[in-house]
Amino acid sequence: MTYSSIERQPYRHQKLQNDRSLRLLKLKHADDPNSGIICDLFEVSPEEKRTQKYEALSWTWQTDGVRKSIVIDHKDTAYHLEIANNLFQALKALRYNDKSRTLWVDAICINQADLDEKNHQIPMMPSIYGEADRVCVWLGDASEDSDLAIDFMKEIMQDIWKFDELCKPKLKDGRETAPYWKALVSLIMRKWFSRRWIVQEIALAKDGLIYCGPKTISWRIFSDAVSLFVEVETATHRLSEIMKKSEITDHIPNFFDHVADLSATLLIDTTNFLFRRLPNGEKDDLLSLEYLVSRLSIFKTTKPHDAVYSLLAIAKNTLPTAAPRKDQIQEDTAAQRRAKRLGRDLSSRHFSVNYGQDYVDTCRDFMQFSIHQAEGSRALDIICRPWASPAEPERGTGIPSQSPSWIRGEEDAAFEVQDGTLGEKINRINANPLVGLPLGHRSYGAAGTRKLDIKSLKFLKRPEYYAMFVKGFVLHRVGVLEERSQSGHLPKKWFNACGWWDWNHDPPEDLWRTLVANRGPDGRNPLTFYPTALRVSTDKGWHGTILDTHELINHGRCSIVAQFLRRVQEVVWNKKLMHTRKESGRPERLGLVHQSAQEGDLICIFYGCSVPVVLRKVDKSEDEIKAEEDLIKVEAAVKIQRQFRTSKRLREQKRNRLAEQRSQQDRWLLYREQLRDLVSRSPKYVRRCYRRATEHYRLLALSSLVVLSAIMMGIDWHPSVLLMFGTMYAGLVLVLALFPRRFLWRIWSEIVMGWLHFKPSQKPREKLVNPSYYRFIGECYLHGMMDGEAITYQNENNIKAEIFELH
Repeated sequence: MTYSSIERQPYRHQKLQNDRSLRLLKLKHADDPNSGIICDLFEVSPEEKRTQKYEALSWTWQTDGVRKSIVIDHKDTAYHLEIANNLFQALKALRYNDKSRTLWVDAICINQADLDEKNHQIPMMPSIYGEADRVCVWLGDASEDSDLAIDFMKEIMQDIWKFDELCKPKLKDGRETAPYWKALVSLIMRKWFSRRWIVQEIALAKDGLIYCGPKTISWRIFSDAVSLFVEVETATHRLSEIMKKSEITDHIPNFFDHVADLSATLLIDTTNFLFRRLPNGEKDDLLSLEYLVSRLSIFKTTKPHDAVYSLLAIAKNTLPTAAPRKDQIQEDTAAQRRAKRLGRDLSSRHFSVNYGQDYVDTCRDFMQFSIHQAEGSRALDIICRPWASPAEPERGTGIPSQSPSWIRGEEDAAFEVQDGTLGEKINRINANPLVGLPLGHRSYGAAGTRKLDIKSLKFLKRPEYYAMFVKGFVLHRVGVLEERSQSGHLPKKWFNACGWWDWNHDPPEDLWRTLVANRGPDGRNPLTFYPTALRVSTDKGWHGTILDTHELINHGRCSIVAQFLRRVQEVVWNKKLMHTRKESGRPERLGLVHQSAQEGDLICIFYGCSVPVVLRKVDKSEDEIKAEEDLIKVEAAVKIQRQFRTSKRLREQKRNRLAEQRSQQDRWLLYREQLRDLVSRSPKYVRRCYRRATEHYRLLALSSLVVLSAIMMGIDWHPSVLLMFGTMYAGLVLVLALFPRRFLWRIWSEIVMGWLHFKPSQKPREKLVNPSYYRFIGECYLHGMMDGEAITYQNENNIKAEIFELH
């Protein structure tokens, strides 16, 4: 069937009949591989999904560049739809020449212009990719060395006994191996491997098949070949030595440096350790959302929200759900109501997907979710990890909106993919975060066993800022700062500042321990040869006043020194050496701080954070304080009005229900409903008293009757006196039974003690607005204060805790 361009109208997605339905694309066959793409879209109901056969496509999104048009043949009417050129080429590669092919393609099968549909379709990703017969991966068109790389990986896995021979400079037939290894790295550096969505797309797949131009390779063969390559290179660096001797790489040393941190390597490692197979064949999630977002920060996203949303389906204890519509009223299910009565919260694992909200709100949701899911003593470590994607540019300016300082962006990440003369390459740009990843052994415990104070933790959004409130105390102030460590090199001034002038002797202990953050590469105690390695590294490698760590690692020909200096680079890269300010009662200490730290910044301990942090205090102007106070008053008035309207609406609903039930209930039931209605509008303590009274009224009535009878029979008093005492006793019993002790004590302290001219101490009224706030600068290494010593110091010096308002 052919269509003229005049007949084609732009295709408009029809609204899905069910939120749990999905669209599938029927790719029609073509004998001519150069002919246009013709397809159809059809809806599959939740019941039909179980039997529907289809494949899912995983490809690299493009938001700019060349657009191509495809034909949507729907109900004998031709429409045209604009798609990215990369997707157009993928559909051509996947198209059969003799039969149609059913696919699920996110860019086409989801109406990208309908945020509500996206909110419902994204949580369905686990079932979409998990139930597909196969996930087809499109890496792009063939290049000069892509065919060579695919054939080479198949050769590796065809006979693994020959793998050691492939790790030599030349094979037995005289072929050099450097071009093959270079081609392999070029293939795994393609942009598809840098997409964050691919992690769940390939992890959930039953079967994976990689397409690169006309060549194909199964995901299993590909991942095994890459794993062998990474294992050999990280353990022995044999392949880097081969590339160093080859002319095709211009004899560059460490050509495969940081290969363990490549996107493809992280993808394979994550998918291998993401699930555990249960005896019944189901998958059990092992990695938390906080771990996945922190570990996979090098992966890119088209929409910044996807930095979190793309990993919800594969995270442990996380259930993605669609955000409710504006006109949708959520009601508690019976199970949720039962759980609330038991003190549980069924929604603790739910994470709402909402593309309509601001990106900073999504970041807040993620941080709040991670903090509540994490261990209490390290719950605030997330504020020290760089994980957030850049925010979208503001309309009209093209400048990304500024995120709060407590949301760490990718600019502080340890690694970055950069363009080089021989293609893309991963390079270190910062030191590793001291807090590490939220899995396994905790490297530090600056706050000791003090856990996060959940009562003081809150988030506050304002038009000018977004605040986070956390509890902690000020430990020190930043004093003298030395120049930062550029590219991991060690300035001579660092040694002089610590009093190390004679390099024939071992360095001061606080210096060498600070350079490695008092830990080895595995997060355990530092290795014993570190002081010696630092001393002998000063014998050579100097470039002026800089100790060149790269020169010593690549050409020093000493594995011990190279191992030590690699650890130093992990710690000091772009950091500044500092001494704390000299103050009475506070000894001077050595440490490492973020490159943007300044003299006078505060070094603080947060309860629930495993390392010290650096904050900068900023005073608010009088106009800012007054504006915030006015805004708080307006918000309070709006809240009262909202509560009043809600209460009025609920009363009307109850009144309507009572009117409907009046004809079916007797007078006693009607009175009881009216009493409950009255109690529901009463203060909280009255509602509690009513509940207690309804539970124990029989016991109270019986006990009062027994006491009154005993008094009447045992004492021959005047009936009026007897009635008075009996009434007083019954009233006292009722008061003690109905009212809580806290309420009775308040009455006692305010009335009785007031008669005795005694007034209980009253707390001073808190200010509506803090006169200052704090900017989060970054984490800090403070020697001698990383393993609970700070809490001991706080107790000995009576340092008061305070709540910090972070902007």
